[in-house]
Amino acid sequence: MIFKTSICIEIIFRNTRPYEKRNRLFQQTLITQFIDFIECDNLIDIGCGTGYWLDIYNSKCKRITMLDQSKNMLTKRIEKATSLNIEHKISFLNSNFFLANFDNIKFDSALSSFFLSHLNNKQLDLFFSKIKNAINKKGLIVILDSSSKDYNIVKDVSIQTRTIKNGQEFQIYKRYFHFQEIIDLLWHFDLEILSFYYGSSFFAVSCSNN
Repeated sequence: MIFKTSICIEIIFRNTRPYEKRNRLFQQTLITQFIDFIECDNLIDIGCGTGYWLDIYNSKCKRITMLDQSKNMLTKRIEKATSLNIEHKISFLNSNFFLANFDNIKFDSALSSFFLSHLNNKQLDLFFSKIKNAINKKGLIVILDSSSKDYNIVKDVSIQTRTIKNGQEFQIYKRYFHFQEIIDLLWHFDLEILSFYYGSSFFAVSCSNN
């Protein structure tokens, strides 16, 4: 199912300062609905950061693997799990996704939140190949990420400068996905689209591993 009307809804809200808070609430509510699809024995949250979505999906999962390569984020996600009293069912994996070993484990579901937009084309192919092998057949994959602000651009890529709290600057690779680019990727890797939202700043898709 593709939510065709959702594109129109966000176009009305985007870049309209009086609706800024309303737009954020709309985005938060919609993303929560996608994450709410997750219900499984074993979930992997890829590029989980501080565990932003943990309090939404944790009650639906018996086991959770939280994967992120940032050591600075590790302490924060452990603190969040402890505050929710669920650290006993969480594995904290401080690793690069592409170096992580999933040979002895299978997941029922995966969540990728604003991780794919930092991958080049080769890494994207590796990501989908690896996640398909790590997820059980008919397992659920939920992807949240950045969409292109210009619907006419096929590929939208840039190098961005970011600044952390201590003032240190660093550069990151950032891409914004066009609607058709997402469709082509999922079809290429034989992932069945279950629901799909595409807006002016982000997209959300849930798909099944065929």
